[in-house]
Amino acid sequence: MTFFKKIITSVKDFEKYPELATQPVVNTIKYFMLLIAILTIVTSALFISQMYNLLQYIKNDLPDFKFEDNTLQMQLDEPINLKNSNLFFKTFIVDTNEIEDEQFKLYKNQVANSTMGIAFLKDKVLISVEPKMEPLEYSYSTLFENVQPNNFSKEEVVSLFDNDEVFYMFTVLFITLFAYGFMYYLIETLMLAVVIMLLGYITSMIVKIRLKPYAIFNMAIYAFTLPIILLLIYSIIHMVFGFEIIYFNIMYFGIACIYMITAILIIKSDLIKRQQELAKIIEEQARIAEWQKTNKEEEKQDEKKDDEEKKQEEEKDNENDKENKDDNKKDEPKEKKEKSDKGNNNKRKKKEGEDLDKGLEPQGNMFKNKKGIQER
Repeated sequence: MTFFKKIITSVKDFEKYPELATQPVVNTIKYFMLLIAILTIVTSALFISQMYNLLQYIKNDLPDFKFEDNTLQMQLDEPINLKNSNLFFKTFIVDTNEIEDEQFKLYKNQVANSTMGIAFLKDKVLISVEPKMEPLEYSYSTLFENVQPNNFSKEEVVSLFDNDEVFYMFTVLFITLFAYGFMYYLIETLMLAVVIMLLGYITSMIVKIRLKPYAIFNMAIYAFTLPIILLLIYSIIHMVFGFEIIYFNIMYFGIACIYMITAILIIKSDLIKRQQELAKIIEEQARIAEWQKTNKEEEKQDEKKDDEEKKQEEEKDNENDKENKDDNKKDEPKEKKEKSDKGNNNKRKKKEGEDLDKGLEPQGNMFKNKKGIQER
């Protein structure tokens, strides 16, 4: 089964999960790592693209600035406050004026409510990477403590990224982001997969089916196919448009749980169907065996009946032969007598013929010749 066919099967064909569960674990791990790699490549590429947009914004749209004595100086008529931008940071704030505590809290809340937010102030910077979390606060003196010289201007920053080495820099950055992102998504998803495996084991015990650990592991990995695809789509929309789903992580895990439980229930249903089919086959085999047994008994009875009829015919033939022999014995003396009489007649006729030749005339038992009467 090819990679893309596995994706389609694991997303929409719950009936094929028993087949996916029997896949070799090595193939499942390869599939999972390739899926994570695709997710990481896309998110890293988007990150690099937005970093490039940020550099272009600094070069073309950001007013001139100077960093000197751990202080950011910029000539602004009013603070820069960009929301839902495509500059990697969804909230981008620049205010180098002296601000009061209330304004500082307002900037801090804006950065905190953004997935990726940053605020450049006169002597410090606020950074947020997760929504609804306290943003990180760094003073310039701390950030550039070990950097000498720590004075620079916009022209120096632009010239730093406006040379032939920028491609090399972005290449290194992409590789770094890919390695970090791949390990992060891999470890996080594997940890969730272990939880899904426990859920699958408990579910299989409840429905009373036995599944091997590697089969549960395979199904847990394939159950994350749709959540990972949704994560990829959400990452693209979020990084491009700034759209946020607060409870996406819960939905991400919940979908995998639903897939796991559904797959086990389908396996149970398949087992019930197979048992029913097996019962029907056994019943049909028993019926056929009974039918064959009945046929054999009928054949034996027919053979026995044929043997009896044959025996009776033989006995009848023997009786007929015996009667014929008796009749032949009765007719034999008559035939002998007829033969004897026929023989005597023949002898007499022969004798008469001989006497005629001698000139005698038959007269009963007496023969008379010309000289007188002579008794034979």
